Amino acid sequence: MGSTGALPAFERAVLGQPLNSDERQALAGWLAWLQNASNQQRVSFLPDQPTAEAEFKAGRLDWIPCRSTVLPKLRQVMGPALGVAPLPDGEGHQASPINRLRVLALGRSSSAAGRRRALVFSGYIVNPLTQRTLTLGSQTVLPANRFVTVPVQSSQVLAAMVAAAKQGLQANTLVALVHTNDPRIQLVQNLLTQLVFGETTPSGGATKLIRILQSPP
Repeated sequence: MGSTGALPAFERAVLGQPLNSDERQALAGWLAWLQNASNQQRVSFLPDQPTAEAEFKAGRLDWIPCRSTVLPKLRQVMGPALGVAPLPDGEGHQASPINRLRVLALGRSSSAAGRRRALVFSGYIVNPLTQRTLTLGSQTVLPANRFVTVPVQSSQVLAAMVAAAKQGLQANTLVALVHTNDPRIQLVQNLLTQLVFGETTPSGGATKLIRILQSPP
C-alpha cells in the first residue's frame, strides 16, 4: 500500500464501519500514489497477471510482482538471468503482499478407513523433515510447520520468500475478510483502471472505493 493508514482503512471499510477523515485521506493518498506511478515512463499497468508474466518472459519488462509458485516457469525461460527479491518498501511504510495458504481438508463422505489414511498422510506431509524437503526441493512454498527453519543464508529465493511472508502479515486480516471470489474485487479493479487512465481523481476514487468496500459481498 502507498500509505501507512491504507490497510486499516480498507479493513474498516470492508467491515462496514464509518471512516474518519484521516482514513479517507489514507485511501486517497494510496490512489494518488498509484496514479502518479502510472504517469512514470518506465511503469506499466497491465490487465492481468498472465499478461505481466508473458511480457516479463519476453524481455519487455525489467521486473514484475508475482507469486513464488510461478518461479519454475519463469526460470525455464530466463535461466540464471532471473532474480528474485521481496517487494521494495516505501518511505514510511512497508510493502504488503498477499500471503496465500495451502490447506488440507477432509471430506465428510470419506469412509473410516479413508479418513485414517488421510490423517496419516496429513501427519506425514507436515512433519518437519517432509516440510523442509518440500521447501528446499521446490523453492516455491514456505513450510507450514513453524518448527522448520528456512535456510535463508544459502538461498536468495528462500530469503526473498521469507521477507515477503513477513511483509504480508499485516495484510492477513484484510485477506481473511475478502475471499478470492468476492464480487467487490472486480469492482475495485474496474475503479483502478479508471484511475490509471485519468477517468477519476484520487479523491473521487476514494469515495467510490469506500462505497464499493462497504457494500455487501
